[in-house]
Amino acid sequence: MDPLLLPALWIGAPLALLLVYGRGSRRLHWAGFCAILGLCAAFYFDVLHFSSTLFGADWEPVWVLLAWIEFGVIARWAGGFPVRGPLGPLALVGGAILGDIGASVLLAPRAATPLQKARVALTASAGAMLSPIGTPVTLLLVDPAAFGLLPIALAAISWPRGWAQDQVDDTLLPLTQTGANRNLLILVVVVLASFAGFSLFWVLGIGCVALMLPLLKKGIRPPTPWGKEAWIVVLAILCFLSVASGAFREAQMGLQQWVVLGTEWTAPLLAAGGTVLSVLGTEEGAALLANQVQNVGYSDLGSTTWAVLGAGIAVGGIGPLIVAGAFRAGLWIWAAQWCLVLIWATTQA
Repeated sequence: MDPLLLPALWIGAPLALLLVYGRGSRRLHWAGFCAILGLCAAFYFDVLHFSSTLFGADWEPVWVLLAWIEFGVIARWAGGFPVRGPLGPLALVGGAILGDIGASVLLAPRAATPLQKARVALTASAGAMLSPIGTPVTLLLVDPAAFGLLPIALAAISWPRGWAQDQVDDTLLPLTQTGANRNLLILVVVVLASFAGFSLFWVLGIGCVALMLPLLKKGIRPPTPWGKEAWIVVLAILCFLSVASGAFREAQMGLQQWVVLGTEWTAPLLAAGGTVLSVLGTEEGAALLANQVQNVGYSDLGSTTWAVLGAGIAVGGIGPLIVAGAFRAGLWIWAAQWCLVLIWATTQA
């Protein structure tokens, strides 16, 4: 037996348990339990030592992901981009600027029916794939250009019709008639800076400060997504334990062998696996896991492999439908988008 296999399994088991049952702020005690279980297993099997470089590991993807989560929360708290217009373009551009969750939270209430809310959420999810900061997949795993015209095709399936209705309870933001539209300028600058190749951590951090300052002067404090941030940190610790044990190196080598020796079904199965991982562990968690496997060591896996996996993870993110309150209404549209991703993956093989 491979000497790395047993510790890899012991570290991977808590990680799998965490993905399946630990997601969500209401189950953070399970996330903590899984982290302690993985830590104990690592010390017991002598794959991690107190003098280990766990805290000297590559934390940059984690910091970037946490900054991205905070940016989305603060952008929503600051009012988003209160503009009138047709739902389709607003959802597509909103997903690219604010991310799929942020755009869904802000735009879905301005749609008239549950089906329209679902279409807005799924179009925002497609638009997020066009931007470096739209989705955790483009943030951590692949360049948006790797998807080609796939996001446009996905948006065409879910394209919402109609005009964005004004929010009745939004008395402080009468849309285009207030200075709150400065938010749109800040958000566009952040997206352009991310395309220009600047450090995403600093771009998102400066964007957060720019959105917060005017409201902080008025004594208004932004919310902090402690539950989601704690989920990412605990998951990151288990990821580093898995790297130290060799679990992710084993996963990378197995994936590489599967791709090299695979058939015409390899690519769609890989995309389907990314979808399952995203549904179980959230899009953020799945992208972080894939990023750690991608960067654990040298491999011959090409960018196409990660693009196919990333597409599965991106389309598997059902968070926008959930926050829009239209999961049932949009399930069949989501299924159609997923089938399109599988067809696209087949063409990439």
